[in-house]
Amino acid sequence: MKTKQVLELKPGAHVMHKRYGRVQVVEVMISMGDLFGVVVKPLSEVGKAQLRNDSGVPGESNFLEDLPRRLAPLPAEAPLAGKRP
Repeated sequence: MKTKQVLELKPGAHVMHKRYGRVQVVEVMISMGDLFGVVVKPLSEVGKAQLRNDSGVPGESNFLEDLPRRLAPLPAEAPLAGKRP
């Protein structure tokens, strides 16, 4: 995502992380008017396990992502077969 897109994220929004999959935005942190990072938490069990393995912290935890390019918007959900929007 571009910095402008990240700055528009709200707590509770879901985005894709390149390493941890689908994550939930906890907080967008700004320092001196610039993006400092985004606090996110993985939503899938695989993402949570990967974060535990990477961080060495037992249990569920949040992490600060400081590279916006590792985040991407969720793809739009395709309509169900036979259903028209």
